[in-house]
Amino acid sequence: MNEVYVTIDVEDWFQVENLRPAFPRETWDRQEWRVHRNVERLLELLADHRARATFFVLGSVADAFPDLVRRIADEGHEVASHGYNHQLLYSMNQQELREDLTRSKKLLEDLTGREVTGYRAPSFSISDGIIEHIRAAGYRYDSSYNDFGSHGRYGSIDMERWELICQGVWRCNGTPFYEIPIQNLKFMGLNIPWGGGGYFRMLPWRLFKKGIENITAHKPYIFYFHPWEIDPDQPVIKELPAGSRFKHYVNLSKSEARFKELLKTFEPMKVLSQLVEER
Repeated sequence: MNEVYVTIDVEDWFQVENLRPAFPRETWDRQEWRVHRNVERLLELLADHRARATFFVLGSVADAFPDLVRRIADEGHEVASHGYNHQLLYSMNQQELREDLTRSKKLLEDLTGREVTGYRAPSFSISDGIIEHIRAAGYRYDSSYNDFGSHGRYGSIDMERWELICQGVWRCNGTPFYEIPIQNLKFMGLNIPWGGGGYFRMLPWRLFKKGIENITAHKPYIFYFHPWEIDPDQPVIKELPAGSRFKHYVNLSKSEARFKELLKTFEPMKVLSQLVEER
């Protein structure tokens, strides 16, 4: 099979959940925005390797940099939604959730002139009830389910309600709505986080590559990444708890080179919506 799908969660360095204690939402307008230059660099790397990617864009980023969103779409990538303010979905009431889902979708569609069909929850904060709101908001697929259960912020959904229509793609109760989960590594009864992000930066590239090859022997591999992960010059917040500081800053200086290796090793790459459209 050997199919790898690159997905980029477009958020800036100060919008990350691990940094939330230092940067509550009301402080964002006073921070240094670095997402524009980092996304432009990712677009250059993708173009160099003739790779297409799915960009799950925060509405707050789209409002700040509308031309960047248009450029992502114009260069042949998929623009999907990451919500508006990177707020954990289960922390919102139903009205707030509905407004967040519809506001971000409409904004991205207005900017690109194209339908936005995909959604990813901040920090994979998903649940069965939230899935119903995502579907009701007009999305066609979700890619928020990460079954690494040891992470405190990740949500969960009951996959028994879903029909496996092909490896890596599930359909909800016969409806035209799909879940494309993050694929982790299964080894000796263990579920090892292998989707990307900090795990991609922590582990040696050769080992991470072997894990991807193990996954793609059976199903598509969904890789997730963030623009701030190729930015070793971003501000360092020393007041963070040690664990949060490590997760955010570990191996940022090596991240771009590893991302290049991923693109070179597993080209060509398609956008995530094609997994649904081909069903």
